[in-house]
Amino acid sequence: MDDILPLAIPQNMKTQSFAVTEVKTLKHTHTWVIKGFSQCECRYLETVPVVPTLDASKHAFRVRLHPQGNKESNKDFCFFQVFSQTSLKYRAKFCVANLQKEKKFPATVL
Repeated sequence: MDDILPLAIPQNMKTQSFAVTEVKTLKHTHTWVIKGFSQCECRYLETVPVVPTLDASKHAFRVRLHPQGNKESNKDFCFFQVFSQTSLKYRAKFCVANLQKEKKFPATVL
């Protein structure tokens, strides 16, 4: 490595390069109360959270809950899905709470 000499760059060719990335975040909480959940026999339930600061015609979200899973391999579990019609990157966090508002079973969807 001693035989490698540094490259001499003429003074008029030196440049500086940098980039700035701005990330805007928005936190939104959507509470969905499902009465009689333990007796629910339907295939799935669905809600549409409205985020006041976003244009709903461009950035729509739907949250779907399958009480008995969405297929045979996970029929013993609740299965959450998020559908979006947006180009925004988002992260959804779910938390199931009982009637006493004790949070149970947190989950994150990226």
